Amino acid sequence: MTSKTILGAAGLSLLLSACGTASSSSSSTTSASKSPTGVYTILTSKTAQMVQSGQDATFTLTALSKSGAPVPLAPVSFYLGTMVPLSGVGVKTWVRSGTASANPYIATASTHTDAAGKATLVLKGQPVNTMEMIGVSVGTLSTFSQTKGAVGSMDAWWTSAGTSPTAPIGDYVTVSPFATVASSSTQKVTILVSSPSGPVSGAGVTITPKTATSSGMGSTTVSPMSYSTSSSGMVSTDLMASSTTPFRIVATMKGSTSRIAGGMNILVKN
Repeated sequence: MTSKTILGAAGLSLLLSACGTASSSSSSTTSASKSPTGVYTILTSKTAQMVQSGQDATFTLTALSKSGAPVPLAPVSFYLGTMVPLSGVGVKTWVRSGTASANPYIATASTHTDAAGKATLVLKGQPVNTMEMIGVSVGTLSTFSQTKGAVGSMDAWWTSAGTSPTAPIGDYVTVSPFATVASSSTQKVTILVSSPSGPVSGAGVTITPKTATSSGMGSTTVSPMSYSTSSSGMVSTDLMASSTTPFRIVATMKGSTSRIAGGMNILVKN
């Protein structure tokens, strides 16, 4: 299924450097000049995932150049903010990987992409009803703003079988690309909704262009576009590139408003 969304004139200004700092962070990020070429796209293994309380959560990123080739040695920073899922209250404070403030949340975090353009973040297991929003800066492409927080954000949501509200443990959503500088006025975005037993058919997916707020959660600018996943758990659509307006993506169970995972924000830039 394919549709196009035309955004309003107002965009949001993001910092596109790897040296921005969050509150409680220091400015020790390695210079992006170590990257042999600019980063135009960031892919994610999982963009949002449901995790058993106390267990680690792993995210793997891939940085691509304008030609689609992997970008090695690009400096990487992750920006984390905690919140209570579905509370309506966004992140108050962001911390950056490599700082003492991030130690309670991060088990391991890459500082540069490897030879295949990949970087990994492993989050320490957290209690039930904890969500961590994650912004990233890879080389010349960032989803984090000093003033707005993680405008483009992945998330991990820790839960248990007896918790309410929740979503099924092991469910996840992957949005490709997570962040990109589009080569034309539109960008094809593919959304995979999956579970431990395989792709989720008939899941509801909404995509909403957002105007960022100080929490990084964003507010609605237009009505959401609504889709259902195919038998392979997929939705594909064209989004209109803008001056860094994020799109919020939410997946829900078939015929229900119950969540598959937390909401994600992606960036399609021009």
